[in-house]
Amino acid sequence: WLYTGDLGYIDKDGFLFITGRRKEIIVLANGKNLNPAEMEAALQSQSPLILEAAVLMHQNTLHAIVRVPPALIEELGLKGAEAKMRDEAVLPYNRAAAMYKRIIKITLTTAELPRTRVGKLRRHMLPRLAQNAPLAAQPAPEPQSKIYAQLKSVLEKQISLPASPDAHMEMDLGLDSLGKIAMQCFVEENYGWKASERDFEKFNTLRLFAEAVEKNRDAARDGALKSFSWPDIIKSSADIKLEKPNALHFATVAALKALAKLLYKVEYFGVENLSENAPVIVAPNHQSYVDGLFATGTLTKRQFYKTYVFAKVRSYIKSGFIRRFADKSNVIIMDINDNVRDSIGKLAKALKEGNRVLIFPEGTRTKDGNIAEFKSTFAIMAKEMNIPVVPVCISGAFEKIKAGHTLPAFGSKIKVRFLKQMSPLADETYEAFASRVRAEIENALNTERQMPSHT
Repeated sequence: WLYTGDLGYIDKDGFLFITGRRKEIIVLANGKNLNPAEMEAALQSQSPLILEAAVLMHQNTLHAIVRVPPALIEELGLKGAEAKMRDEAVLPYNRAAAMYKRIIKITLTTAELPRTRVGKLRRHMLPRLAQNAPLAAQPAPEPQSKIYAQLKSVLEKQISLPASPDAHMEMDLGLDSLGKIAMQCFVEENYGWKASERDFEKFNTLRLFAEAVEKNRDAARDGALKSFSWPDIIKSSADIKLEKPNALHFATVAALKALAKLLYKVEYFGVENLSENAPVIVAPNHQSYVDGLFATGTLTKRQFYKTYVFAKVRSYIKSGFIRRFADKSNVIIMDINDNVRDSIGKLAKALKEGNRVLIFPEGTRTKDGNIAEFKSTFAIMAKEMNIPVVPVCISGAFEKIKAGHTLPAFGSKIKVRFLKQMSPLADETYEAFASRVRAEIENALNTERQMPSHT
């Protein structure tokens, strides 16, 4: 054997793909390994303005050195060019990447990155490039307003880091979607302003966001400050009334189930792990547009009546017939720009009333067949309400989606495996429990892939 130190994988057709070098792997403090070559390729694919990219760990932070055309900096200036690269490349990359793979700092350069004669990056020279980045301007003094101080306290609880006034809240400080929800709820409860997801993009630093709150606040709200916590939202769901499904809901579900049964060969395993009469959170991986039908295909009419689906709003369900149908069915739609608190409250209400809830923790379909990072909404509900989670492994769907299509090929064999119920530990964080559930599904998916291929 010749051990070259290269990393790679063999696909189902027996082709070998080289993805990087073992000695280049970045090992994080938590033991996770990062392949910088894969991250660089993913980052570079975000924008044609990125001519080269190099990722390194610098000062305990994932740092990207990005080569851009000189014309970009001449046109926008260094600060403007950095902002453009953040918005058009780094943020889209970070939103699709696992939390531990997110890039926090960037350095722009117009010079070619140091390479060997055969084109490999001289990675030992990258820290010097990052260290010699242009010095930032002297930071402006921190605002002294009461609202700024209150928002800073809330933000720091979400990110577990000190928050500086001019750091990008999402990229520099790592504020995720759940953190934004917490900020939104706090602002609405105390200042009467409904901040949207777009407001976080527009006012992306704590300084700008505090100024926006000051400008849009309800001046009549000057009472005692109300703190925010997930248990607060869950408790506030007592007055929420859930719509009961109508006859159209059952007729439509029956028709779709029959159609799915006709078009696909679906096998179910571990159905006994679903609770019959007790509330439970069903958490599948997400491979295709018909996963909702695959995951509920074994439910009886009575079980469907007591099953709610938690869905992220999309353009085709914002209005019209599909939206009206969803409102009259057991579908809880969350729009981060509108009804976040109500959606979380409805989810809690459904569980309080003894129903089961179906949530896709990835939030969106897989792009490469692998399971993406799990969002923590389901973990929050499980921990704060003491509700068990049934992880679900859906396999065989992604592999049968042809290029340019959105549905698996008709006749595909799909396997749906309900795994044993899981509950969060007393000292376990939301994120840790979400990761543990994801790992169970990933292990089941890898086991399925090692079996004879689906027909």
